[in-house]
Amino acid sequence: MKKVILLAYLVLITYNMLCAQTIAAKPVMIGQMVPDVQVNNVRNHTQTSFKISDFKGKLVIFDFWDVNCIPCIQAFPKLDSLQKEFIDQIQIILVTKTAKNDLDKWYNVRKEGSALHRYTPNLVSVIQDTVLSKLFPHLAIPHSVWVNSTGVLQAVTQGHYVNSENIRKMLLDRNLKLPEKKEFFSYDSKKLSFPQIYIQYPEKLKYYSTLMQFIPHLSGSQSRFKIDSANMTVCIKRTGSILTFYGDIFSHYRAAGNPYDSPYYNYGKTVVLNVKDSTRLFFKGNTNSEEYDNWKLRNLYEYETVLPLMSEKKAYDHYLEDMNKFFGLEAKYEDREMKALVLVRTSNNEKFKSKASSFERSGGITKEGTSFIRNGSLLSIVGMLSENNKNKPYLFIDNTGYKGRVDIEIKSSLKDIEKVRRELNTKYDLDLVERNQMVPVLVISDKNKEY
Repeated sequence: MKKVILLAYLVLITYNMLCAQTIAAKPVMIGQMVPDVQVNNVRNHTQTSFKISDFKGKLVIFDFWDVNCIPCIQAFPKLDSLQKEFIDQIQIILVTKTAKNDLDKWYNVRKEGSALHRYTPNLVSVIQDTVLSKLFPHLAIPHSVWVNSTGVLQAVTQGHYVNSENIRKMLLDRNLKLPEKKEFFSYDSKKLSFPQIYIQYPEKLKYYSTLMQFIPHLSGSQSRFKIDSANMTVCIKRTGSILTFYGDIFSHYRAAGNPYDSPYYNYGKTVVLNVKDSTRLFFKGNTNSEEYDNWKLRNLYEYETVLPLMSEKKAYDHYLEDMNKFFGLEAKYEDREMKALVLVRTSNNEKFKSKASSFERSGGITKEGTSFIRNGSLLSIVGMLSENNKNKPYLFIDNTGYKGRVDIEIKSSLKDIEKVRRELNTKYDLDLVERNQMVPVLVISDKNKEY
């Protein structure tokens, strides 16, 4: 029977020890009760160990330090003075992981040093600590932990917050909050800093430019230019290809796809690509294919920048600089002389003025092959001519200056320019005149040409 009782007693002791270790190993968060663990290797105290509950009724400040921390050592006289000032109201406890032998050697070496280094604090001290550092994990020192008179962790601060003023405030208010000392417990100095920092401190991010590769099915609105008056910032948030970004920057439109099939670039006539590899700028092929899906993963991007408050023009100058730097390119608009058929008026008559109601608007080609615009613009006719003559070596440009709505019908094939001219002239006092005209052209070049 005695053996059974003794065995049960040993099991109970072992269980309690394991529980205590488990509790001690779990970090304490601000606002939580500190476990009543036993702390050993204590100096300058009535005993060589203590429990947290031994200081119940007092404000306890654990000051973590190390022999190589100069600010820690410089604070010893101040901490001694604070303990004397508040006497029984507080208990400042120095804590270090340094082993006793190493600590004794360190003190002996410093006996020949300055008065500061020779200073030996009279405070309660814990050496070779293995318990408190687990309760209050940290990387940087000085590290100050404030436990209020009820045993609750009230604050974790930098060392300089331990002063008379803050101690008085803490003694008066057990709910008082001091600026928290936060650290990177998962920080890896061998890895990039920004992703690690942002995860823990997103509120610290002020200005930035980021470029990520395309993420399928990523939802969220885009912002061409958004002002945040509260934070005094502006934001640009876009998704697209390299060519899409440049089109957005220079012309305020989101022209995607092959520029040689796009009216935005006059079917390739107003874009010049001086690049070794144009496949990364746009996709050539069937957009309803697995090939296109794979191309998007490699060549579409998510761009976002947040800048100090500034005008839209200046923000877009930054946008352009980012694109050029990110992709190793140089993009600009140049005025180049090009052959063009220019739509002009031959009289002041408005034979083309629309008679349709404001709600009626249409355009296209009838079954009989008649091209028409109803309640549209002259620019629409120019667009139709351009689309039907995309392989011709000239542009179509509207120089009429007319801003009103128009009704126009052209029975001739839009590819037969002479017949189209005759109809425009006869019916509407309009003409297509051949000219050499200066036209803005988007030029994209590799910064380091190797071809």
